[in-house]
Amino acid sequence: MDPVKLNLRFTEALRARLEKQAERNNRSMNEEIVRRLEESFGKDDLMDALEKLSDRVTVKINDVIVKQGRARDKGDQS
Repeated sequence: MDPVKLNLRFTEALRARLEKQAERNNRSMNEEIVRRLEESFGKDDLMDALEKLSDRVTVKINDVIVKQGRARDKGDQS
């Protein structure tokens, strides 16, 4: 993958924070920024997967509730 150059603007406070963390992690500022961006996308991907799973579980639970309601209704009619 060919790297591209990107000029960014952010506050001095954020720059200082990034610099401090880069030093702690033995990384360059660029490596720290790239790593943090990549991690944020990984978290987004995880949240998307959890949301899809949650939707599927909700559908299954609703199906069970509907089936139980129908079974109860049949029992009441007997």
